[in-house]
Amino acid sequence: MVWISPQKLRNFITFRSIKSRLVGTVGLFLLLILAIIFTFFLYLRNHYQLDRIQKSLLTLRYQIGEIRQEEKNFLLFDRINPSFFETGQSEYLVQFRKKTQIARSIVSELQKKC
Repeated sequence: MVWISPQKLRNFITFRSIKSRLVGTVGLFLLLILAIIFTFFLYLRNHYQLDRIQKSLLTLRYQIGEIRQEEKNFLLFDRINPSFFETGQSEYLVQFRKKTQIARSIVSELQKKC
């Protein structure tokens, strides 16, 4: 075991020697580099999450437009169609329900992400 004299230890801790100054400077430099790398990876993670959320919101906006279109088609065509009143079935309502379910799944996925 190597024994360090109290004088050398005191000089090292108080940065009186060149060696202690170099070790301190290199240590601070490495700490700064680690902080920059950590910040960079946090930025990448947040950027990736925001990108996924933006894509989901864009898909949701598209689905809402499709839902509105199906609703308008139903009101325009099937509201005056006598076969709808006889059967109660409408292609536009079926599409409306499917697209509404897709939009709900996107919303629940967004809630899980946030």
